[in-house]
Amino acid sequence: MEELVSLAKRRGFIFQSSDIYGGLQGVYDYGPLGVELKNNLKAAWWRAMVYERDDVEGLDAAILTNPLTLKYSGHEATFTDPLVDCRNCKSRWRADHLEGNTCPGCGSGDLTEPRPFNLMFKTQLGPVDDGGSFAYLRPETAQAIFTNFKNVMDSTSPKLPFGIAQIGKAFRNEITPRNFIFRVREFEQMELEFFVAPGEDEQWHDTWVAERLKWWGQQGVNENNLELYHVPADELAHYSKATVDVMYRFPHGLEELEGIANRTDFDLGSHSKNQDDLNLHSAVTPNKESNARLAVQNLETKSWVVPFVIEPSAGVDRGVLAVMNEAYRVETLENGSERTVMAFKPHLAPIKVAILPLKRNHEGIVAKAKGLKRELQALGLGRILYEDTGNIGKGYRRHDEVGTPMCVTVDFQTIEEDDTVTVRDRDTMDQERIACADLAAYVRNKISEPGLCLVSDITALASALDLNVEDSRMTVLGGEFAVLMALQGEPDKLAQFKQQLETLCAGNNLAYIYRDTESRPPNQSVRPYVATVMALDHPGIVYAVAQFFSARQINIRDMHTDTRPAAHTGTPIFSVSLVAEVPADVKVHSLKAQFEAFCEEADLDGHMEAQR
Repeated sequence: MEELVSLAKRRGFIFQSSDIYGGLQGVYDYGPLGVELKNNLKAAWWRAMVYERDDVEGLDAAILTNPLTLKYSGHEATFTDPLVDCRNCKSRWRADHLEGNTCPGCGSGDLTEPRPFNLMFKTQLGPVDDGGSFAYLRPETAQAIFTNFKNVMDSTSPKLPFGIAQIGKAFRNEITPRNFIFRVREFEQMELEFFVAPGEDEQWHDTWVAERLKWWGQQGVNENNLELYHVPADELAHYSKATVDVMYRFPHGLEELEGIANRTDFDLGSHSKNQDDLNLHSAVTPNKESNARLAVQNLETKSWVVPFVIEPSAGVDRGVLAVMNEAYRVETLENGSERTVMAFKPHLAPIKVAILPLKRNHEGIVAKAKGLKRELQALGLGRILYEDTGNIGKGYRRHDEVGTPMCVTVDFQTIEEDDTVTVRDRDTMDQERIACADLAAYVRNKISEPGLCLVSDITALASALDLNVEDSRMTVLGGEFAVLMALQGEPDKLAQFKQQLETLCAGNNLAYIYRDTESRPPNQSVRPYVATVMALDHPGIVYAVAQFFSARQINIRDMHTDTRPAAHTGTPIFSVSLVAEVPADVKVHSLKAQFEAFCEEADLDGHMEAQR
């Protein structure tokens, strides 16, 4: 940890807050590189949780929180840690963090009995300090999501299941902040509250555990440094039916990186009016002060249902610490010297590319380098740095240490011979000459997450030719990104698109198939039904499901398959989701019964419902 903390300060990642006045315990500031790393991690989370899904909306709620919110959530009564005092040195400590019941400060065993200490910060509201006009600094971002549930429902009209995501500051008056940015008093959270129908909560809980494990792997966190901890029943929070913590091997030990909780209907039930009419699963504090019913109405039965909540909740600061710890390495080179490398995933790197002119006082080289900097910055990949220290070797070492994936050197060959630059890779230290005309595509391919710029490039071509994207599918198969897209437009414009697509693919080593087709007329004699199947991964699942529908002359219009580790055991779970076109003369009730019987016989977990 000491080496990482030293590098963090020396290279401008993280500073102790108010350092010139001796610091402020448990509070840190993010420097020029730290803020970039932190923002990149948050952007990756937001992209995965909001932009890449059709069932999640975003929110940015206020930090100042109405005391009633935290009264009915249970925070005023239960958001505490056990506090003890050392009678010898007068210091205070969190009781459950002590080893051997002795004071970490002086070693004395003369400690007081533990007593509850509320962790929330309270602040005065308005100009008169009468003790009654106050608010809390929110201790978590979740509660504002619950109190905004009806607002989001009314403004976006989502259908269950759906989620509300938020990234933001939270505050806890920790008794003993410790371990750098791991446990602090001011921090950021990335939280999703995913609302599901009662009875579907356990399946969704498992799904989100697997999703979050997969995401941390995509951020460069080694799966061998992650463990799942199933919180025992006697340790669960008052709102939780089940919680799985994603544990990470931090430099100071194995601790929580993220928690995925099944909060049942406790939160919406706690903040809702007319609680007695809602058939709540959870025991809640009677609430006569809320003016909103936080429930979803079944339009057929007119009954009200309070959704259960699955909550993946991650700390941004802990995420930054984990990513930095994974990236940090010291390598011994062939000549016996050492170099320090922060091997961030390219999309997280604070600086994406450093542009280094060989001669900082050469007008032609400097002009070319600055032009390339502007060109690469316009790609929107993140920070591109122009640096004219004049010492290329030291520049390489410096950018190794801050995690810059590649350095581009502009030299005399660039401006006098062939308009190429030297591109040096951070991880391999290999160097190659790249034509300036190809540099943007080269950088974009190396830095972007899979498919991010490919989709942008293809849709940009279509938009410029006034072509309409009627339908599309995008996915990553193995390590390859694939796009299937249906475009509509004038024949001459489509011909131009085909030519430009061929050029784009040739320049990016992409394979493509282009085909003219006619729109498929809607079939009014069929009804779309969604069938989902989950099972332990084994050969023949897709074939068996396809045969079930084929034998009944039912066409499969769309299908998606995936394999993920089970939350409890890590065993591969295979899933199939398909859209079947059920003829109008087929009795759906009978078909569903046949499908359920088929799944039971094949040892599959299956479900079928009308497509919404």
